Amino acid sequence: MPLYLTFWLLLVLLILRGLIYKIFLKMCRDYVRIGDTKVDENLDNYFNNLDDSDRNWSIKEEENARNTLKMKILDDETFQRLKSTK
Repeated sequence: MPLYLTFWLLLVLLILRGLIYKIFLKMCRDYVRIGDTKVDENLDNYFNNLDDSDRNWSIKEEENARNTLKMKILDDETFQRLKSTK
């Protein structure tokens, strides 16, 4: 019985999806425009925004991966940028 009711509910929703979408647009115009907003937070790049503990943890993790596992998580240029930022 639950599957039978679910089938009919989904069938009705499938048939009326255009009408439901139009009603949703009329009721919730503000939610539709959320994707059009521009966010400008004036943030610096990733490396400069890391605090000391996160930077040290990332450096130790990369060094461990390179020494123990013989693989790189970050490429050499990115790893140098991570180590050189204050």
